[in-house]
Amino acid sequence: MAGALISKKWKKFLLTEDNYTQEELKSDRLWNDLSQEDIDGFFWNARGDGSLDYYTDLLLDLSDEIERDVGSDKAWQSFRDEVMSYKDIGEAYEIMAPKKEDPVDLGTAHDSPGSVGRQSEKKERELKDKAQELIIQAIDDIKKEFGDVNVDEILQLFNDEIDAYEFTDEE
Repeated sequence: MAGALISKKWKKFLLTEDNYTQEELKSDRLWNDLSQEDIDGFFWNARGDGSLDYYTDLLLDLSDEIERDVGSDKAWQSFRDEVMSYKDIGEAYEIMAPKKEDPVDLGTAHDSPGSVGRQSEKKERELKDKAQELIIQAIDDIKKEFGDVNVDEILQLFNDEIDAYEFTDEE
């Protein structure tokens, strides 16, 4: 209950790309542990139909190019996560297999004016996700400690504490 109320209060960054459904994502064992936003954000500039099969083929091509075995689910996930640690699929190809043709539309590649913004949005989304996780945990801890406490009262306390906090530049 607390998580649902908090979720309503947080805005989420969503991409509008709609090339595969949530049901397809949930049923695809190679991708179902990731959010659609993470997948679409990483493959934003890939040519192709935008399907999970296409994205899988791109990663399999890259694994072949660098001679990486991804035959097991664990090996696949490890490789996929390594590749997705780069800014986007184009950068991954550029760094991991520089002689392989980049699968992106070069007109919208890394020098695109939106590239910095996408990375900033991804970091902001990750920060919001972590903050949400911490807030949910804090609310659960407070409810365990003090019993039946209204979630709105807890959130108001958080807001009051945040307003009173003196932020300093700790660089």
